[in-house]
Amino acid sequence: MRRVFLAAFLVLVLPALACAQTTETTGDADVVKAARIGTGGPALVEFFKNRTQRTADPDKLRELIEQLNDKTPEVRDKAYTRLVSSGMVAVPLLRQAANNVDDNEAATRARDILKYIEGDEAATLCSAAARLLAAANPDGAVDALLGFLPYAETEKVAQQIEESLVAVATAKGKLHPDLIKAVKDEVPLRRAIAADVICQVGDAEQRQSVKALLKDPRISVRFRVALGLAKRSEADAIPVLIDLMSDLSPEQRTRGEEFLTELAGDWNVTVPGGNSPFERKMRREVWRAWWKASEGTTLLDEFRKRTLTGAEREKALELIKDLSKETTKDRDRAAAGLVELGAKVLPLLRKVESDGAAQAAAAARRCVEAIEKDGPTKLPTTAARLVALRKPEGAAEVMLAYLPSADGDDMIEALQEVLPELAFKDGKPDPAFIKALADPVQARRIAAAEALAASSAAQEKVRKLLEDKDLEVRLKAALALAGGGDKEAVPTLIELLADGPADNAWQAEDYLARLAGDKRPEVSLADDAARKKARDAWSKWWKDNSEKVVLARREAAKRMLGYTLVVEQYNNFTGLGRVVELGPDNKTRWEVGQLQAPMDAQIIGHDRVLISEQNMNRVSERDFKGNIKWSKTISQPFACERLKNGNTFVARRNQFLEIDRDGKEVLNLQRNSDYFMAAARLRDGTFAFVNNNYQYVRIDRTGKELKSFRVPFDPIGGSLYFSVLPNGHVLLGQYSANKVTEVDREGKQIWEAKVQWPNMVTRTPNGNTLVASTNTMKVIELDRGGKTVREFRDQNLRPYIAYRR
Repeated sequence: MRRVFLAAFLVLVLPALACAQTTETTGDADVVKAARIGTGGPALVEFFKNRTQRTADPDKLRELIEQLNDKTPEVRDKAYTRLVSSGMVAVPLLRQAANNVDDNEAATRARDILKYIEGDEAATLCSAAARLLAAANPDGAVDALLGFLPYAETEKVAQQIEESLVAVATAKGKLHPDLIKAVKDEVPLRRAIAADVICQVGDAEQRQSVKALLKDPRISVRFRVALGLAKRSEADAIPVLIDLMSDLSPEQRTRGEEFLTELAGDWNVTVPGGNSPFERKMRREVWRAWWKASEGTTLLDEFRKRTLTGAEREKALELIKDLSKETTKDRDRAAAGLVELGAKVLPLLRKVESDGAAQAAAAARRCVEAIEKDGPTKLPTTAARLVALRKPEGAAEVMLAYLPSADGDDMIEALQEVLPELAFKDGKPDPAFIKALADPVQARRIAAAEALAASSAAQEKVRKLLEDKDLEVRLKAALALAGGGDKEAVPTLIELLADGPADNAWQAEDYLARLAGDKRPEVSLADDAARKKARDAWSKWWKDNSEKVVLARREAAKRMLGYTLVVEQYNNFTGLGRVVELGPDNKTRWEVGQLQAPMDAQIIGHDRVLISEQNMNRVSERDFKGNIKWSKTISQPFACERLKNGNTFVARRNQFLEIDRDGKEVLNLQRNSDYFMAAARLRDGTFAFVNNNYQYVRIDRTGKELKSFRVPFDPIGGSLYFSVLPNGHVLLGQYSANKVTEVDREGKQIWEAKVQWPNMVTRTPNGNTLVASTNTMKVIELDRGGKTVREFRDQNLRPYIAYRR
């Protein structure tokens, strides 16, 4: 989900919005046009095909070079374009022309063309052209990209070619035949990249076509294929990846061990350092032993030990009721019975401890302490992920049975990720999941619906839950079906706007708001009357638009979790800052402390957070325990974002930076005359900032100014806090005026709401607005009507900025 200030709005459902992620960006188009290459699909296909030519007619090249000095601009431009597209075969003759002192004008043009064939500008051109080609997706795109791949100027360009291939790899669920053919190409790089792309976009059956490459004669191919398959939970790939540990290059080995380390999680192993043959062999043997330890029924047995049977669950619930009895004897008897059941009742006890009446909560706390006194009893999330990877016989039944006994939000979140991996066997729904759709336990019905709804073959069985008596089950089933492209679920979501708990209504509205985009009804969920009006307005919207809207599929991992990320710059008690994430119940899930003026943060994957620390001059990637996994020293960074290509975008007070994983700068835009108050990389690839003169400026990737205006604000004075949205709009917290406003990219104020002492303002995916207030120690969520729909306050936390995911 991220993000309001500095990031791409998470788009899941509306094709018009989804296209915004792949549409031709202004920056890329400018780069390609500067090289006089056409930005249309056919022109880009021709450009890449010409670049793959290794031979050319010298006479024809000489003729084109002569035409660079033609009196007719059209002739000169056409020759310029054809020479740029010719690539390396034109370099020798272009160098001769560039050194021709008798014809300065033609020499200048030849030198200009050479920069688009060799060096950094050539790489920039090909990367931009690849992105535009992916957005246009014309006939021949896959063939052109695969053909050019071995001739990519840099590894970065090759990575961009792969990303573009991912974007054009499928049509109507089918892999492009050129991609399938490339798996058997004689060029190793084509085999490797084609297989990697299929691993990313293909289903389980399609991934089978690349498994033969796990025995490829080239180590580089085996490595790419093994890593790609491993990331898609294909267990066959893990032993291959481990066996390669002693033969890989240092860079490849680092990537492989990063994956294995993340997979191992809390069960990580310590391996020998160094690069001698013996040390490499020892690392391989250690990982082999680690992988072997999870064979067979070992993992499932651990989950069985922590799973309440139906009878045990009923007994535990009765005993928990007795914790509230009047007599000490009855309470002690109940506590003893719960302690005897052991670790499997901890989730139930923790719920009583947090939500129960004072007497029951105290008794539950004593039970938890008694159960845990003999040592840790909690399974790490690694165990669940390894089960999904290995898929031992009976895994679906065991993991579904365990779900209500899952201890902690982290394990529940992990199960949400892994259960869909177990839901189908040989392309058919696992019987355990079909059975779970009718399970008396709410959590199992929900999990089964979410896992099965992505398959059109199973949707009919899931639809029965749209009439479930439990409104939470009804909501989750509807969201899962809608995310799986089933329009029959949308009316249920609309009805839930008025029925049941407010939390359910907000989740339903979140999805509907994404679906409607800018055409969403202007309604609120502030009270019961407003909720009924909202239902009626959305019903009308659906009646008018249901035929036109296409529900795009979404991945379970993209599901909105209801978590709020809060950045605290400075704490009065410690003198340092923190990044804290709150659950839907506003209780702390995790926190990273001891930070020096953190200004921004972003969740990465399932267990990492990117943080910018202004006073520490550092941007770092950390796990949720605060351990640094990657960092880069940057003077006074105030905003950061991990991009889809793996690079990191950073804004300083007068500079935009894009940094690759190795810490190298791939973009550096300096504005020495400005001091940024807010900055963002926009959805269209351009950049925008607000400076200390309250001037809004939008620039392209070359630094050229595209738009400028003064941001309107109340002249009452006082501190002003700016956030730039990914669409170029500005959210403004006007501290002394006690209000927040939104300004569009033309400088017109389009929205306003009253809030006491606002600091940073961000936008949630459902169109609501989060306002952080350090002075009131609150995070307030406003609907589009400006009414408060949620509020969080903690005397020990001073929010500076907050995000919802």
